[in-house]
Amino acid sequence: MTDDKQKPGKKSPAEEPEVYLLETDIYGIEKSAHRSSSDKQPPEKSRKTTNKNSLWYALFQSHRPLEKETALFILVSTLDFYMTWMLLSRHNNFVESNPVARFFINHWGPRGLIYFKFSLVAVVCMLTQIIAMKKLETARRVLQFAIIVVGGVVIYSLTLLLRHG
Repeated sequence: MTDDKQKPGKKSPAEEPEVYLLETDIYGIEKSAHRSSSDKQPPEKSRKTTNKNSLWYALFQSHRPLEKETALFILVSTLDFYMTWMLLSRHNNFVESNPVARFFINHWGPRGLIYFKFSLVAVVCMLTQIIAMKKLETARRVLQFAIIVVGGVVIYSLTLLLRHG
């Protein structure tokens, strides 16, 4: 004998409430997503409650677009600083060709060069993140172009160092 009645406390799929979830996009901005109760996904467990609208989360815990490209740009910029300083400190006949960078070097030494170069790196990284909010591919191309340009400078500096080293 079969009993078509459901167990007490168990609701039929038609009676189960629909669930609305909050998801975040790549910038940590919340967007609502609709999921019916028939989607048999378990609720997400979180170890710690995080306010995804906080500045701390936005800056340090959320995924940023163009992370790989930005990291590569920072790497080649660091190599550019290193190669420039190696050329300037080892050989008296080399001079920084950029007059703005030369001003910083003449007034503050290697610390001035670091301030100048990494201020420019920070500006480029911030601008590409802002561009990425509207046009991700354009921002990616800007960073790729910057990587190629600075990488070319690093290769040129390396050839000078090897020739005159």
